[in-house]
Amino acid sequence: MAVTSTTNKNLTLTMSIKVGEKVVKGLSATIDSETQNITLSNWINDMELYKANRVAIRAEEAKFEDMAFDEQEKLAGGSK
Repeated sequence: MAVTSTTNKNLTLTMSIKVGEKVVKGLSATIDSETQNITLSNWINDMELYKANRVAIRAEEAKFEDMAFDEQEKLAGGSK
């Protein structure tokens, strides 16, 4: 049986959203450089602070997603 291997290069972006000095939410985007598929994930570290600051946190989430999709377009050879 033949031994084979493949190597893949990914770009991973992360963001920590803080209220004061406390990290309330984390975000991650991983872009496959070969297929340009993007995987987004997120987690909440403090639900009470998240609920109390939802509007501002969602604005930061939107910025992160825009940045991730811009990077995906760059990898795909787009104009951004």
